[in-house]
Amino acid sequence: MKEEFKTFAPEIYDHMQLPFDEFVARFSELPKISIDCAVMEKTKKSILIPMDLERSDLGNRDALWKY
Repeated sequence: MKEEFKTFAPEIYDHMQLPFDEFVARFSELPKISIDCAVMEKTKKSILIPMDLERSDLGNRDALWKY
């Protein structure tokens, strides 16, 4: 996965090389992009497995609270 970030999202990959404390402290400097758009839609090293299940983005506290 790190190599895919290096290829498709080098600015995020560079950030990933920082010590953890510095990574967290500078988190707001990261580009505002989802992992889907940054890497997953571009990589040839993933597979999809069809499944019939419920999902949620959990993108906010209300969605998280529901689960």
